Amino acid sequence: MKKAANKEPVRLREKKLSSGNISLYLDYYKAGERQYEFLKLYLIAKPKNPLDKEANQANLELAQRIKAKRTEEALMGTFDLQAKSLSHTDFIKFYQAYITHYTKKDNRVLSATLKKFQAYLLERFDKEKLACKDLTQNLIIGFKDYLETHHTGEGPLTYFNRFRKVVKHGIRENLFPKNPLPENLKFKSGGMTKGVLSLEEIKLLSNTPCGSDTIKRAFLFACNTGLRFGDIRAQMAGYKQY
Repeated sequence: MKKAANKEPVRLREKKLSSGNISLYLDYYKAGERQYEFLKLYLIAKPKNPLDKEANQANLELAQRIKAKRTEEALMGTFDLQAKSLSHTDFIKFYQAYITHYTKKDNRVLSATLKKFQAYLLERFDKEKLACKDLTQNLIIGFKDYLETHHTGEGPLTYFNRFRKVVKHGIRENLFPKNPLPENLKFKSGGMTKGVLSLEEIKLLSNTPCGSDTIKRAFLFACNTGLRFGDIRAQMAGYKQY
């Protein structure tokens, strides 16, 4: 019989920095809330000589020792890291932490989706917090209906797919007593079928004259990030030239 994998109460993770190097940090739950402990230990992403390799090895070993200490504290009961407490984690805080460590280009859409979910909670339930155990299928269906009420075309599906990505990550982290995602959700039709530009077509457009340089740059930015034009316009609303 296949053994079930033991879930580590403390995990050592890596975050790539803008400098190209790697920051080491610990990821664990304390009193039902997710915590990130940055160790101020760094790895050289591309060591060029034996000294760089030795420094990486020393920092990694130190990080492993700190992780071992935190794990021992968890097992001794110093930390409240019991799995039963995870369902009381605030889903909003979990979502915000997910965004903080999310590095893909659709980060802004992910953030916009969180704001829409917070508005939904406030409007429908007068809540600013939501325990993971209270994220039910009916609540998620209600959010889907809320998106369709406030957006048209492909907007509701775009936002919901980002929301579903975060929930699936929470499922992998054992935050929910049971899978809260409904199956076979169908969105209203009526959105336009959008063609996909090839790289050659985008290059051609970038070299094509346009009456508004701002609009042209916004369009090319959308092509490279996947952001909707409405989201870009909201970001640019404060600029006089727009």
